[in-house]
Amino acid sequence: MPTPAKIKQFLILFFLFFSMQIQAQKTMPGDVESYKILAGHSFGGIASINCLLTHPAMFDAYIAISPSFWWDREYILKPADKALQTGTALNKTLFYSDASEGISDSSTFHTNLLRFDSLVLAKKIKGLRYAYKYYPTETHMTEPVIAYYDALRFIFKGWKEAN
Repeated sequence: MPTPAKIKQFLILFFLFFSMQIQAQKTMPGDVESYKILAGHSFGGIASINCLLTHPAMFDAYIAISPSFWWDREYILKPADKALQTGTALNKTLFYSDASEGISDSSTFHTNLLRFDSLVLAKKIKGLRYAYKYYPTETHMTEPVIAYYDALRFIFKGWKEAN
């Protein structure tokens, strides 16, 4: 089993690689700038939150479905408080959610997401469009189906197809 330190090193390398790929795509001839979304579920959810906190320019929107905030003694909540400064401008879209996870609503899975939600609310980040949704009748494995749909509807709210 990889240690938390190894996983953190991997995430840093992953985001560096991903950043280089995105920059390469932006410079391709005839490339139309597109709206970039990073989405993840569970550990992918905290990877999405981590990217928002550490490399916010990489994507336009972030989706975190049942992010595993409990991992490594709630590691990601510590830099979140520092990275999300009151009154700063972010100009990003964030959708995050959780489900009953098959355990009680007082579990750390749910309470940690509520802590993150309280942090986002308290910081009043300028330009940050965000939504938190709780799915009490879903589990960790069924939630992504409806949550990704809701996330995309939130991100593209008001979008109309061109005729």
